[in-house]
Amino acid sequence: GEPGQVYPPFFLIGNSNFTDKPIVSFHLKAYGNPKKSFEETLSSSNLIIQGSMSKIIVLGGCGAVGSKAVNTLVNDQTFSEVIIGDFNIEKATQMATDLGFGVTAKQFDALDRQSCLDAIAGCDLVLNCVGPFYSTVKIILAAAIEAGINYVDICDDPDVTLEILDLNDAAKEAGIIALIGMGASPGLTNLLAKLAADELLDETDTIDIFHTHGGEPFEGDGVIGHRFHCMSIDIPMYLNGELTYVKY
Repeated sequence: GEPGQVYPPFFLIGNSNFTDKPIVSFHLKAYGNPKKSFEETLSSSNLIIQGSMSKIIVLGGCGAVGSKAVNTLVNDQTFSEVIIGDFNIEKATQMATDLGFGVTAKQFDALDRQSCLDAIAGCDLVLNCVGPFYSTVKIILAAAIEAGINYVDICDDPDVTLEILDLNDAAKEAGIIALIGMGASPGLTNLLAKLAADELLDETDTIDIFHTHGGEPFEGDGVIGHRFHCMSIDIPMYLNGELTYVKY
């Protein structure tokens, strides 16, 4: 992330029936009737469907993060079919050929609602890795809700996160779960910080998250767009225990 920026936490929206003992507190927000445990909720929700006919599409599957997700999913074998969804169909097709059986490619335009609907049709889960999210996530998440397909993304733009939380009621009505902000930061860093604060430390005064750049084989246009976007908006930060917005 950018210096001084506090990324949005990830949230669980939609048809949740969540726990009365939140395991991630302020980093995981859920809606619904708090009766089931976290594990029971995810297993009963069919968020991930294990079996011989389960299908996932990774939107932006040729990108820096999406390509890693595709490789991980192929090796994990939770899903019988992994679809690489990308605007660059030539690269997606080559990736699918290289990865072999059970991997296919599909072209789509992240800025076109119908194209998104066509791409995700028949899938059990949508993994959205298409950045920059401030320009794409609302279209793709709305398509997943319309199609009634469970959804995960790695949205890292704080302003649009607040906007897509407004889709909670629509997600619940569609009977789906949407997990947003499930990348490294936000996502894993938030959980590690909460774990340390709850389990390892007596008191927590501040949480600083550092992002070391370099070493990546490439950075896509979405990453660059995200950085410039974050430098152009007010930055949410917790100062003296209060949420405030500061200029970059």
